Amino acid sequence: MKVSALSGGGMLLSFIFPGFELNAAPILVADFTPNAYIKISANGNIVLLAPNPEIGQGVKTSLPIIIAEELCVDWKKIKVELAPLDSKFGRQTAGGSGSVRGRFAELRKIGATAREMLVTAAAQTWNVPPTECVAENGTVLHKPSGKKLSFGELAAKELLWKCRQILP
Repeated sequence: MKVSALSGGGMLLSFIFPGFELNAAPILVADFTPNAYIKISANGNIVLLAPNPEIGQGVKTSLPIIIAEELCVDWKKIKVELAPLDSKFGRQTAGGSGSVRGRFAELRKIGATAREMLVTAAAQTWNVPPTECVAENGTVLHKPSGKKLSFGELAAKELLWKCRQILP
């Protein structure tokens, strides 16, 4: 048993993860999170952290529809995950069909704010006024030039910008 533990520990110490190099700069993998409810990954996946559990009242359909309408994406492209129990989400209850009624205005504002952040990021990338850019179908379009960036590309740019601020 002692020999097994020693050899197992030695194997663990000698194991190197693919792509890992000594003295390499750390690679940060994260999502663009404009608020507590939405995560957008560099591959374009959008996740809604739903604060209310689904118990047959249609929360996994209604809440992403509200966000998607303001964010300008197809609601079916938003993956819904149950948010962890946390005070930043307010009341996290189910019952009385109150999820939509209680969250409607808040979720519209959350989706609209995220959309404007993405439009602004695209405008800054192209060095154009944000008023010339529109969000549509998970992308931001600069109408005069026809340039287009997906939300995933913009999320990656935002993450890269944040990493430059954090890393020396």
